[in-house]
Amino acid sequence: MNVPIASSGRFGPQGPARTVSASAGYRPLLPALILFYAMFMPMEVRFVVAEQTIYPPRMAAFLLLPWLLSKLSRGGLRYRAVDGAMFAGLSWMIISFMAFYDPITGFMRAAPLAFDIFVPYIIGRMCIRNITDFRRFLVYAAPGLMLAGATMAIESLSGRPIIKPFAASIFGRLALYENGVAIGAAKFIEETRLGFLRASGPFAHPILGGIFLGSFVPIYISSGLRGWPKIAGITAGCCAFFSLSSGAFLVLILGIGVLALDEIQKKFEFFGWKLIILSAVFLGTLIQIGSQNGLVSILIRYTLDPATGRYRQYIWKYGSASVEKHPLIGIGLSEWERLNWMGSSVDNNWLLLAMRHGVIVSLLFLYVLLWAIFGIAKTASQKSGTERYFYIGIAAALFAFLVSGFTVTFFGQTLSLYYFMIGAAVCLPSWKNQLGRHAGDVVRGMR
Repeated sequence: MNVPIASSGRFGPQGPARTVSASAGYRPLLPALILFYAMFMPMEVRFVVAEQTIYPPRMAAFLLLPWLLSKLSRGGLRYRAVDGAMFAGLSWMIISFMAFYDPITGFMRAAPLAFDIFVPYIIGRMCIRNITDFRRFLVYAAPGLMLAGATMAIESLSGRPIIKPFAASIFGRLALYENGVAIGAAKFIEETRLGFLRASGPFAHPILGGIFLGSFVPIYISSGLRGWPKIAGITAGCCAFFSLSSGAFLVLILGIGVLALDEIQKKFEFFGWKLIILSAVFLGTLIQIGSQNGLVSILIRYTLDPATGRYRQYIWKYGSASVEKHPLIGIGLSEWERLNWMGSSVDNNWLLLAMRHGVIVSLLFLYVLLWAIFGIAKTASQKSGTERYFYIGIAAALFAFLVSGFTVTFFGQTLSLYYFMIGAAVCLPSWKNQLGRHAGDVVRGMR
């Protein structure tokens, strides 16, 4: 199968189209595709083995484990220094639980959490070796994304959940957990906004489904692909709308916004990325200092449900207080101090990591994400045309993950996708220098 790609970085070619042979790279991508398509199975499809629940992405990870270990033993991982930060964070996840609980209990509780991060990351690192592999992956990913987007659209327009209830009728409902302990059966979300049902499709939660799909919009727009894969990918990504979640809308706005700004700054010599970033920081700081309740409170006014935004402020207040009291190893899965009427969930990915495992894990994982964003941006500054535009699109998607992580905790399929994308992104930069030394070069080079 040959897929045409544009010879320019925009929506169509300026010259003869080149082709990417998807079939030529099929076998190296197979583990990534197995894991990726497992993400479209609802979490209700699960099995319990040795008191551990095996969800679809974890099931695929176990099936791929022999291949993964074989590749690692034969030097299949092109090690980069940033991998050390990821592996250190994974190790500290387990160490923190073993210190907080007892060694055996802590290991048994932390190992599955670390496993769910490690395997997608490593598969992304070993399967997506270059930008051409990424394009081939997008071609094979498009049908699954389109199907998932279609189910969300159907559910939203019909006004009732379909996929998860069907899976639950066969495998049973998911358990509702409180501090790592099952306390009952989870309910299906049947909330409406703007006259539509907040659809989950096969995903664990509407907002996670919206972030999952929406993150692919800037990637497919900038990919250089032409024909059905690009149309399917963008259409599926836009189905994030049917999650009716502010977090999903944020991902769409950020992803498309970065691409739009990139187009604008290329047309005006004075309007470079350095000016854009500095202006955004200055404006945000000015609003934070000058407004009565800060930047976050202003942004909350424009969310679909301002009450949930205000609730997130309480989560940050009491969650960060927990981190201050337990900065090194966190509090594991135990209760955190909060107001009596607040639930136990923490809608902030970076905060939850610090609360559970200590601030070290959160900072290390954030460092890996920032390394990937700046590395891809730096590489984009050294490219032109289609290649440059694709790198910018991938950086835009990663930036959307970074920001949305402050509004939601990644779990289920979106957790697997996020760390797979991080693993793939770490392979793409062609630079080898440290982040801090060249951060300034990035914004200067993206002119």
